[in-house]
Amino acid sequence: MKIQFKPFRAVRFSSHIERPADVLAPPYDVISPEEQHALYQRHESNIVMLDFGMEYATDTDKDNRYSRASIHLGEWLVNGVLERDETPSYYLYEHTYLADGVRKQLRGIFGAGKLFHFEEGVVLPHENTMPGPIQDRLELTKACEANLSPIYTLFDDADGSFFKLTASVWETTPTTDLLTQSGDQYRLWKVSNDGEISALYHFLEEKKLLIADGHHRYTTALHFRDHCRKTTQSSDPLSDYTLMFATPLQNDGLTIYPTHRVVFDLPDFNPQLFRGRLEEFFDISSVADIAAFHAEAARRSSKSIGVAIPGEATVWLLNLKPSANIRGFFPEGASEVLCGLDVSILQNIILQGILGYTLEDIRAQRRIRYLKSDQAVVDAVTTGSVQAAFVLQATRLDEMRDVCLNGEKMPQKSTYFYPKLITGLVINPVSPLETAASGL
Repeated sequence: MKIQFKPFRAVRFSSHIERPADVLAPPYDVISPEEQHALYQRHESNIVMLDFGMEYATDTDKDNRYSRASIHLGEWLVNGVLERDETPSYYLYEHTYLADGVRKQLRGIFGAGKLFHFEEGVVLPHENTMPGPIQDRLELTKACEANLSPIYTLFDDADGSFFKLTASVWETTPTTDLLTQSGDQYRLWKVSNDGEISALYHFLEEKKLLIADGHHRYTTALHFRDHCRKTTQSSDPLSDYTLMFATPLQNDGLTIYPTHRVVFDLPDFNPQLFRGRLEEFFDISSVADIAAFHAEAARRSSKSIGVAIPGEATVWLLNLKPSANIRGFFPEGASEVLCGLDVSILQNIILQGILGYTLEDIRAQRRIRYLKSDQAVVDAVTTGSVQAAFVLQATRLDEMRDVCLNGEKMPQKSTYFYPKLITGLVINPVSPLETAASGL
């Protein structure tokens, strides 16, 4: 079974908008209440009003953020704030950004990807989903009949064919070129030439797509497709597709960070007894701080986990003992690559095996929080608001690929892809009454 990654007639903000960067927004799931309010103030037509609208105490079943998003979308299309492209196209995307002091360019392609259940092995997840966000996104999709933000996917391209196919396009003048307040540059190229479209379509149809970010959005799209099939009249409806961004795993512009864990409210937690339990499975050494942990962990060939305890002068550095028998902590048949991930070792051996967490505790985030920066970990440990913090290294892309291809999933929040894809450059209509691009 092959992926169908088709061109589509995108809805985009008008080129006549005076400050185009002001109508864009980060993905809904990383926007704080303060940032949401600031985006509302930044522009009267900011995409956040559609993708992550305000909730009010006076909201009803008929007047709520979903209904208001639908009204805004309709009004913006009528008054020209938003315009729909006449011909199905691909859209090449480039984001120039700074990561750890290094200037990088993330490049890839937007298209409408055919929806497959994960079991079909065409689009592959690497994490589990939770029901709350899916219901929220489903209500919004039903109201707007549009994908407002994309799913971030990766494909294997060891010989660099994608960038060879698109080399001439990157050299042309972009359709959109804008600079945000933070200094990031976003550029978009519309690809509507029949020959270029055909070449890209047939190249991508041979790939498997690995979801890097957007598992909830993809699952939402599956639910929306199934909902629409009750009323679908077109032979290949837009609702059978969803907005995707795809980029090679070998893209130098990719940045992936770890997500750290902190635990709290554990009854009768004793740091020394905890260390004693850890010593059954791990060799434990000490380093001065979290920065020293990262340096030492990067030097070692085996996976390392850092443990910071309030009141402790040093950070513990854990490495599995070669003699440790850990198979009993993992499901039968779990692959070597999955069992060898530091995030898997942390969850299965330490959190569940030693500290007694259940999978439901972890999924519901009971007595556990996820932190994305070292400084946030330092702050949590310094203030004593947690009982222990666990510091990880970033999962490698080849490890993520191998887990996906094995049909397995990593623990939730195993990866943090940076930067997030900006919302608002392209919108994908998903009406069940309209047919997708054909003739490919």
